[in-house]
Amino acid sequence: MTRQWLPATESRLTLLFALRALGPVRRDQLERFVLTLGLMNYFDLEENLAQLETLGQIEALPHPAGPRWQLSEAGGLALETYEGRIPVSRREAILAAAPAWAARFRRAQDAPFFVGTDAEGRRSLRLEIVERNRRLLSVALTPAPPWNPEAWPDRAPALWRDLLTLLSSEPAADAPRPAPVALTAEGWAASLAVPAALDGADLTLTLWSETEAEARRMAAALDQQADKAVNAVARALEATDKSDENVRQA
Repeated sequence: MTRQWLPATESRLTLLFALRALGPVRRDQLERFVLTLGLMNYFDLEENLAQLETLGQIEALPHPAGPRWQLSEAGGLALETYEGRIPVSRREAILAAAPAWAARFRRAQDAPFFVGTDAEGRRSLRLEIVERNRRLLSVALTPAPPWNPEAWPDRAPALWRDLLTLLSSEPAADAPRPAPVALTAEGWAASLAVPAALDGADLTLTLWSETEAEARRMAAALDQQADKAVNAVARALEATDKSDENVRQA
């Protein structure tokens, strides 16, 4: 990966080859892969991605974590026809690195995080779990605690297991009526809102179900076991501060 300049056709084919090796990825993930491997510089990367999009050789798939890019039918045909123009060493480098990167990117897609600002100017953090392009869980914290969300993809499975265990218990028959569920674009939502739950941050935990009955059962379970739900979130995030040496970039 020592050449600083590549013919435009070779650059576009390299991007198509990398995208095929990685599978559907967000644009920023493809950029990180290409730049880390030194396949081309940032300006060539952006120019060639724009050209591939104009040519209809790559396409975006909708996803809760952001659009995921993949080869279009035209891109696959172009790569199949002209793949031999990519130097063997370049293809080998991509194929050697792609599996580990693809697995890392998939974890990040299944457990995305979003940092923003609320109406009062406070930093907010939203952590999600996604499965088969469907949002299952959202954990919203405002103001955002001093945790490093980059570790969330590695922490998410443990929180999901803890919440499933919590939700597996049947609500008490004489329990007070829980907050009503809501029908959203993702399905029926059951939410738990706890002010100043974690380090002074307001917590809103939302789970989605395909049926209203299941959402109401989850809402009742969350309402009756709010402390356990908050503790589960705290356990999942307790090691995600900036000093965590095991944070994986994704």
